Amino acid sequence: MEVKTSLLDNMIGVGDMVLLEPLTEDSFLENLRNRFDHNEIYTYIGSVVISVNPYRSLPIFTPEKVEEYRNRNFYELSPHIGAFQEPVSHMAGDHLSVGHRASTAAAAAGLPS
Repeated sequence: MEVKTSLLDNMIGVGDMVLLEPLTEDSFLENLRNRFDHNEIYTYIGSVVISVNPYRSLPIFTPEKVEEYRNRNFYELSPHIGAFQEPVSHMAGDHLSVGHRASTAAAAAGLPS
């Protein structure tokens, strides 16, 4: 029988601050520092994403990396701004053309359209 690992098994620190215990200012900042030190610049607080500017290029904005998040469950992969592409696109709904929805989602997620 194959044993599947959880995303949480390989995560640096706590990827969603909602799960951080105890939640104190010190533990919050320590978790951000720990993740930042391992190039994990995104951390969720529920459905909100925190980004710590790394002041250097990271290989996390490649088209391949962004594509990983398309049509995936929000918590299926580690925190990333790309996780917001689909929710924003769905919020735009049928009011916009497909092309305009994609551009709106990319702009809201901070991605090139």
